[in-house]
Amino acid sequence: MSFQDEMKQIFLRVTAGEVEPREWKTWWNSNRSKLKEALNRGDRGRMMPALWDANYYWMAKTQSGVAYYFHAQGRPVKVSDYYEKKMQEEEEHERQKAMKGYHKDTAYARQRWEAYLENHPTDTVVFDWKSLLGTPVGQKPAKDFLYKRARTTQQWKECGEELKSRLKENLQAKIAPVTKVYGMKKAGFKTFVREPGPRRKGRSLAGG
Repeated sequence: MSFQDEMKQIFLRVTAGEVEPREWKTWWNSNRSKLKEALNRGDRGRMMPALWDANYYWMAKTQSGVAYYFHAQGRPVKVSDYYEKKMQEEEEHERQKAMKGYHKDTAYARQRWEAYLENHPTDTVVFDWKSLLGTPVGQKPAKDFLYKRARTTQQWKECGEELKSRLKENLQAKIAPVTKVYGMKKAGFKTFVREPGPRRKGRSLAGG
């Protein structure tokens, strides 16, 4: 079997997800000089990037490079999702490993903190937010949505618009009477100014 045939055979195995990362690394390193003659620099870089390591993340990159090689030759091939799935498994394993290490490293500090909280119960803080709002005369009832919890982007948008509208109405109902008492008027989106009072007639300095 010629090297060209061997190369294309293993390339097809890569597209089918049949070559494991270590096998690919061994084959590539054993045929580096032949590959330099058979492939251009771009194809070599796509199939075996400089930072390549023997894991499924990089194997998925290799598969993409091999698929590009066949496509450029006018021979598009079907690509297996094997490396993609294995890559996701690897990422999940690394996340679990990182979390396990985090819990191990912070165990002592967390135990001390939990012991402190157990010996120092917290007091309930009551925030009377309703006293900061007013109720405008004739305000419409709150909008009744068909869903209990917003899940989609559109639902979040609808809830947000309703909340902003009612907060604006209630804040204005709270602020308006106060500004009236102090003789203030609205001069901008966030600005209030004191209205000028009636002028008093001053006494003449010259007398009379």
